Amino acid sequence: MAFAGGQRPWHKLGIQFDREFTSAEAISAARLDYPVIKEQLYRLRPDLGPGFSEPTEAWATINGHTQDILGVVGDGYEVLQNREAFDFFDVLLKESGGKLQTAGAIGKGEKVWMLAKLPEIFYPLAGDGVEQFILGTTSHDGTMKTEVRFTDIRVVCQNTFNLALQGSRGVISIRHTSQMRQRLEMAAMVLLRYRDHFDIVSDQFSKLASVKIDDVWIDEYLQRMIGNQVNVPDGRGRTIMENKIKLIEGRLAFGKGVDLPGVNGTAWWALNAMVEFADYDMKAKGQGMDESRRTNSILFGTAAEFKQEAFDTAMAMVSR
Repeated sequence: MAFAGGQRPWHKLGIQFDREFTSAEAISAARLDYPVIKEQLYRLRPDLGPGFSEPTEAWATINGHTQDILGVVGDGYEVLQNREAFDFFDVLLKESGGKLQTAGAIGKGEKVWMLAKLPEIFYPLAGDGVEQFILGTTSHDGTMKTEVRFTDIRVVCQNTFNLALQGSRGVISIRHTSQMRQRLEMAAMVLLRYRDHFDIVSDQFSKLASVKIDDVWIDEYLQRMIGNQVNVPDGRGRTIMENKIKLIEGRLAFGKGVDLPGVNGTAWWALNAMVEFADYDMKAKGQGMDESRRTNSILFGTAAEFKQEAFDTAMAMVSR
């Protein structure tokens, strides 16, 4: 990956820029300039003769630099090179005033992302800023469309929210088809309406920050999100649940931002404890072998789903 300024990310990897950079510079520095090749797969048919093979309807996408197989797709799958996928970012940033922050790949290069910071910032509470970002992603394994998401990051602890909100889904998806390049150009224009989404986010976060909660509320929130250990028999399952609850309680007591005036004792405080737990404490399957799986979980996988559920649950509890 490549990133601009600030602290080196938790995985200690990446090329650091000490200035603003373009999408082309990011792709080069983060080694995202590999060609993606699509090759038809063949089936060996020894019953028809030694070495005989026949074509199948499946195709492999391949990292042209490493020759790693990125995924298996169908005949109609249209390959979009990384440079093509993010070309529109420079136009978008010029129109919005945004600045690139990070770009990188996950796994063998099957997923690629680019994160741009927008100039706007809002405050659910005085001194507790939430910055706004655009997250562009594409995949070469057929598991996800090319997407652009509206993302919020709480400054004090770098908690990341990719939220689907009522009336503002917060994501634009483009399928990998022959019309994709034209749709990418259209997406750049649609993205200029991002302020509508962030206005909704700001209102929701401010509502959470205005609601005072007590221990009974916290207990219900934990039970909805993690479960009630009383209902789980002794054993590994109960131990795992209890450990999760202890970690979240630790974030409630000592998490980043809890000492900001007005934060402690609000639904906003409780939500951020859940999100901080997801971003920093949740383990991703197989991350010991590949640390990028944790990034994938936080942005697109299990941790992202947990954060969405935590937000939806908190909003439902303060709205009843």
